[in-house]
Amino acid sequence: GFASFAQANDSFIVNAKFYDNKNLIGSPILVVNSNEEASVSVDNSYSFALTVTPIDDSTVSLATDLKLGGKHMAPSLVVELGK
Repeated sequence: GFASFAQANDSFIVNAKFYDNKNLIGSPILVVNSNEEASVSVDNSYSFALTVTPIDDSTVSLATDLKLGGKHMAPSLVVELGK
């Protein structure tokens, strides 16, 4: 999976791309409010939920939950806006 972020006032625009064995299976664009969970699900292909928490003007904390190809991952990380 891959995601990039941009801030728009109190919400964030998340461009995500999901791959299964190097095949692109989804590329949702989500508008996520600060500190609120957003999610997307496509049939039995994948489901993705995330919460974006601002840290400062250029970074956010990201808590995710991804189910893809029979696997479940829930990484948390800090990312730079616009990356």
